[in-house]
Amino acid sequence: MRLFNRKRTLSKYGITEQDYENLLKSQDFKCGVCEKHISKSKRSFGVDHDHETNEIRGLLCPRCNYYLVGNKTLEELNKVFKYLNNSKHKKRPVTRNSK
Repeated sequence: MRLFNRKRTLSKYGITEQDYENLLKSQDFKCGVCEKHISKSKRSFGVDHDHETNEIRGLLCPRCNYYLVGNKTLEELNKVFKYLNNSKHKKRPVTRNSK
């Protein structure tokens, strides 16, 4: 069943098993973002693609692929990075309900 799902997923992007293996090899068998080796992953790497052009960008581990789910654009990701960068320099008061 798992192999069937993978073949169906690859055909969705117009690539073969061999194309997938070649792409994985070109990335030294590592995630395109965090560089985790595929041997350390319990699941196969996902095919990352541009949601506007459908062009394949590379292969990502499940964790990194999850972060990009939701059709995130570069502009949206830059906003997230800006938020995270700014928030670590600001101390915000936190009120907690004590019972």
